[in-house]
Amino acid sequence: MDIYSTRGACRSLVIIGKRCDRCGRVARASDNDYGMELQEFKTINVDAGYGASAFVDGDFWTTDLCQHCVREVLGDYLRRVSTAEDRSGDPLAHMPTLSDAIRLEIARAVKQELARKTG
Repeated sequence: MDIYSTRGACRSLVIIGKRCDRCGRVARASDNDYGMELQEFKTINVDAGYGASAFVDGDFWTTDLCQHCVREVLGDYLRRVSTAEDRSGDPLAHMPTLSDAIRLEIARAVKQELARKTG
């Protein structure tokens, strides 16, 4: 759940933190960790379909979870697609739907083209 504050002369609403919908942990941008805990919060949105949906047909659901609850609740079901080292030289590493061979071939072609252009 987003935590808001009003800022500035126009009294605009600004998100300054989040509260975990599962455990209640609060993270704010102003925390001593420079907002790192806040950056690790995950928002999950579910746009329910129609017919065979496990949710109410057509409803929209959302939740905010801290990294600890994501790990605890979903950890057994998450698949590591790439590591930070993998992504450092591969602009397509975030595309888990491509097979590794295709992804690496595309990345190799992109690197060759960039090298050719920069000469």
